Amino acid sequence: MKYLCVFNDPTKIKFLILYTLKTAKKPLTNPQLTYLIIDNTETNHFDLFQALDYLIKIGYVHKFEGLDKKTLYMLTKEGSLAATNFERRVPLIVREYIANGIKPMFKNEKAKRQISTKVVAVSFDEFSVECKVCDDDMPLLTLSLYTGSKESAMAVQRRFKENTQEIYQHIVELLMPNNSNEGGENA
Repeated sequence: MKYLCVFNDPTKIKFLILYTLKTAKKPLTNPQLTYLIIDNTETNHFDLFQALDYLIKIGYVHKFEGLDKKTLYMLTKEGSLAATNFERRVPLIVREYIANGIKPMFKNEKAKRQISTKVVAVSFDEFSVECKVCDDDMPLLTLSLYTGSKESAMAVQRRFKENTQEIYQHIVELLMPNNSNEGGENA
């Protein structure tokens, strides 16, 4: 039988949200975040979203609309730092439950998401690299970068493949309006 820890302290719920988003290593939808936390702890739904709204307000969590019009949540740089600093405030058993809950949630994600890179000769001794991330054949990110040498292009290609999620997350953070600081009420 699974033992569920009770989370009714607003600060501990915030730590739990930060830990969950950090462990997911990708933006989560409202239902995914709710599933991971509510199913693995005794946390009130209202308290969970009150804490999430606070984390958005202070800039630790970025809320944005995905290509499929679903609301997504991901950590900002500040939120990632806070998640790292406060990770041990979440009990080990809960961290294990959440980590184990994330695994099956994203098991098929790798098959659905396609990452492709290609080194392209621009001229005889100049190169660029084309990087692309698709989700079910829908392009999420397309990037073409002039690198000069073939060695540089191959290094960029390797780094993109190794750090795709982090690169994508940073680009989204830089280009998408942050909370209500810019760009309207849905930001």
